[in-house]
Amino acid sequence: MGRGKVLKVLRSVVVTAAVSIPVLWGPSAQAEFLRILTENYPPFNYPTEDGEVAGLSTDIVRRILDVAKIDHSLTLLPWKRAYLETRRTANTCLYSTAETPDRTDEFRWIGPILENDWVLFTRKDQPMTIVDLADLKSLNVGGYVGDAITSYLREQGVNIDAARSEEQNLKKLLAGRIDVWPSGRVIGHYIAKKAGQADAIREVYRLRKVRVSMACNLDTSDKLIRKLRDALAKLRVSGELDMLQREIF
Repeated sequence: MGRGKVLKVLRSVVVTAAVSIPVLWGPSAQAEFLRILTENYPPFNYPTEDGEVAGLSTDIVRRILDVAKIDHSLTLLPWKRAYLETRRTANTCLYSTAETPDRTDEFRWIGPILENDWVLFTRKDQPMTIVDLADLKSLNVGGYVGDAITSYLREQGVNIDAARSEEQNLKKLLAGRIDVWPSGRVIGHYIAKKAGQADAIREVYRLRKVRVSMACNLDTSDKLIRKLRDALAKLRVSGELDMLQREIF
């Protein structure tokens, strides 16, 4: 082979390598990394004093990721920001997210990681009976900005006085500023107990049972979604998922 042909072959090899390297080490490597987002929503997910994320749902999600062997980050953000970032960023998942009809086509779902009842709380000393949602139209109903329960009730025609946090809803209920407080059964009792008001509230109506899952961006890679779903299935079959869920309920 002449010198000119050798140089031509070498140039071809260099160009081919330069084109191939980004394919091998760029998108494919990035596709293996998953960004996990959550909010401060104890006892399911919350920050610890040392800056870590803990909680009952967090324990389940960490086990799914461990079994799936997926490299990931876990970040706690305000709910609205976390929700929007998950919707617009590939390879990003959000928990603990209620699976509701209006959200079905917005995400790819991994779950349920647990199920939870939506209920209405009122003050224990307040005589009240709720038969159906029509009874709420004459009451002052609390809510939580960006929360699925709040969205659900508004879709049913219920006027909501939305607060910035569930803790504010408890304070408003006890102060008589709202008549009922819609919340998840577990978190409602948890917040009341933490505030020393466990005996001050009672459940007055059960709205519905919902699936709580990981919601992943629609452009999340098929490989990551498959790994997550397979890992959850393994935990379910082994009985470990039931064990972790019993710690919640």
